[in-house]
Amino acid sequence: MSAVLDLLHSQLGPQNIEAISHQLGLEPKSARKAVGAAIPFLTGELARKAGSPQGAAALQRALAQHDGGLLEQSRDDFFEGDARLGAKLLDHILPGVLSIAAAGVARSADIDTTSAGHLLSLLAPLVLGALGRLHHVEVLEPGDVAGLVLAEHDEAREEAPPEVRNALPGMLGPL
Repeated sequence: MSAVLDLLHSQLGPQNIEAISHQLGLEPKSARKAVGAAIPFLTGELARKAGSPQGAAALQRALAQHDGGLLEQSRDDFFEGDARLGAKLLDHILPGVLSIAAAGVARSADIDTTSAGHLLSLLAPLVLGALGRLHHVEVLEPGDVAGLVLAEHDEAREEAPPEVRNALPGMLGPL
């Protein structure tokens, strides 16, 4: 497993999935399935952005600002909070993607789009924090960021449950 996905999995254990499910009003099984769809979608969209030199440079700048400190917040501070930070990050880094992503995650996890959008907003800072932590450890250049995010997307896509991969083939396909 990749270093970034290891960090994400350490943050998304049973207690945090329970907190997410409570916040979204979902059963834990549904929340876990939705997380399984959301992470590959987020890494895929970041990989698409990093596919151009300008996008890679913008993502590298964003990761330089996110050292992974968010990963140290307690569960109560993060998962019981609101999703405004994540929505702002998504709008800044991946403008116009939230509604499309929410619809895809909702369809694949059989949840409503409002819950899916809220989940994506909760997870975006975690994904960027994990990538940012690795960026700070390895001091990556823009071209390296593109390779890192693409590798993370490939790994996340492989980890996604088959029903999620089948429901979102265009979103989770190879880039």
